[in-house]
Amino acid sequence: FITLAVGYLFGQSINRITLFALILSLGLLVDDSIVVIENIYRHYTEKGVNRLHGAVRAVNEIGRPTNLATFTVILAFLPMFWVTGMMGPYMSPIPFNVLVAMIASLAIAYTVAPWAAYRFLKVEGKGHEESHGFLERNYARMLKQLIRSRWTRNLFFVAVSLVLLLVLIMPVYQWVQFKMLP
Repeated sequence: FITLAVGYLFGQSINRITLFALILSLGLLVDDSIVVIENIYRHYTEKGVNRLHGAVRAVNEIGRPTNLATFTVILAFLPMFWVTGMMGPYMSPIPFNVLVAMIASLAIAYTVAPWAAYRFLKVEGKGHEESHGFLERNYARMLKQLIRSRWTRNLFFVAVSLVLLLVLIMPVYQWVQFKMLP
């Protein structure tokens, strides 16, 4: 919402390029908040931790690396502002929306995410190893099987290779159409 609102203020419309920029940013957006909440969770699992001080300490602990990661992504897309020629106008919404989305994401990660974790995250003193969920247990079981069994590992690599091959031949048989800005 913040990205669309700022784009609207700067005269951008919602089109395929701005939507592409938002979709591209979507995967990057959640990283900051995930890092913050994961670190708060880790602090909450320590026995006897004050929830408010634990949340503040957790955010302070990962602040610099999170800032660095966010600004690295922004700097990676910034050169697209200077694309000239026919593609210039098409490319400019991408770095603009990535910039706005990443700054908004960082602000939300430092304000809304800690508040939400403080308010809703109910994990106190359980210890990190004791709190595995359904996905973690099944992933660990599958990974152990791949590590232990050479046959399973080879079968897995063959399956991944077949899927990769299938994806690579899709355009050859025109199962997927490629178009430039239809």
